[in-house]
Amino acid sequence: MATIRAKIIMNMAVMLITIAVIVTLEFRAIATLGRMQDEGAQRSDAAVLAKEASMGGLALYRVIADAEVNRDLERILKTWQAKKAEVLKNLEATAAIADTAEEKRFVAAVKDAVAAVIGTFEQKMVPLLREGDGTVQEVRALDRQIELQVQNIESEMDKVTDSLVREMRQADRDFDAERRKALFEGVMIGLAGVLLQTGLGIMLLKGIMTSVNAIRALLTAVSAGDLTRQAEIGTRDELAETAREFNGFVLNLQDMVRQIAATAHVVVASSERLSSGAEKIAAAAEEVAQQSATVATAGEEMSATSGDIAQSCQRASEGAIVASRSAQDGAQVVETTVSVMGQISARVQESSRTVERLGERSD
Repeated sequence: MATIRAKIIMNMAVMLITIAVIVTLEFRAIATLGRMQDEGAQRSDAAVLAKEASMGGLALYRVIADAEVNRDLERILKTWQAKKAEVLKNLEATAAIADTAEEKRFVAAVKDAVAAVIGTFEQKMVPLLREGDGTVQEVRALDRQIELQVQNIESEMDKVTDSLVREMRQADRDFDAERRKALFEGVMIGLAGVLLQTGLGIMLLKGIMTSVNAIRALLTAVSAGDLTRQAEIGTRDELAETAREFNGFVLNLQDMVRQIAATAHVVVASSERLSSGAEKIAAAAEEVAQQSATVATAGEEMSATSGDIAQSCQRASEGAIVASRSAQDGAQVVETTVSVMGQISARVQESSRTVERLGERSD
């Protein structure tokens, strides 16, 4: 699974590799430029040395001219040995730095000319000057030979100097070309690294924002009450895992809502049944109230009947008293008593029927 952490580490690795490549190339370029700079400095020193060597022939000729004019051979020969050693040393140094076939050929010609000058002076002119028996013409002839060799030394050594100068200029051009190349490579590799890092960064940001936007859309839908939405994420990172877990949470929430809805239906049905039962209870209570009113009415009727019975009994008692007082009216009293007792019997029967009705209504 390409996690966000792995993508960030990959981006950092690309950045470090880019930096390492740039540093390596720059180090190599600096080393190359340093070497070329050293070579250019050596060419410059060699050119100076070659120029000094080209003047060696003239330096020797000056000593020879001094010998011809002053004839102080002891002093002049000491100066000659020192100057000759210096010229030969410079010549050997110049030969050591000559690295092309052309330069080596020029140096060889210079060596031959220097050897000719030394040989002519030491083997031919010095004996003539020491013995003093040489003619001016012979000394001048030798002088012209030496002068020609000195010119040859200067000419050939100038060729070496010119060659070294050309190499120095070419080295300078190579140095500039290498510097431009190093700069170009550094810029191109740096640009490639930046583009690669930018691409990876955009891919990483796009993946993160896609996951974040999907999760945010899901949260917005859920907050609005839509539990049918699911976050669709094509990546396989931590945010995708979070989105899948949140999708599971929404599914669980849907199940909970379904269960709550089912429970609500049951509660509504139970409430309807309770309401129906309450209505029946209210109707029964109203009927009981009506029956209670009927019982009260019957009780009132029974009370009235009892009052009538009591009155009848009182009249019967009064009639008996009257019967006992008046024997004469005995027959009438008896009849009256019988009549009253009939009324009482009728009233009692009526009360009995009333009580029976009350019992039926109570059932």
